Amino acid sequence: PRAMRSSSAAWGVSRWRGRDNCNDHSIGIELEGLEGRTFESVQYRRLAHLLRQIGRVLPLREVVGHEHVAPGRKRDPGPGFDAARLRRRLRGSGLVLAWPAP
Repeated sequence: PRAMRSSSAAWGVSRWRGRDNCNDHSIGIELEGLEGRTFESVQYRRLAHLLRQIGRVLPLREVVGHEHVAPGRKRDPGPGFDAARLRRRLRGSGLVLAWPAP
């Protein structure tokens, strides 16, 4: 895995729940894969683990896809991402998977 320094940001136009500039208050996690294709079991396991770890040190409230904060511009992770599967893995963590219906 590769991470950016916290002083760095990948900028783009974004909006979630009425707030613009999501980069000012979010963390981006990139999953390897193609939009629309399914993801591997290990990716869901590792993503859930990473989200739990982040949630222990930062006030993480919701988990959404790039497609939700930049609709029309971004399409990832796309319809191949099984949000229900991640939701099950996050059960009991206190994290909310705020994944809008397609």
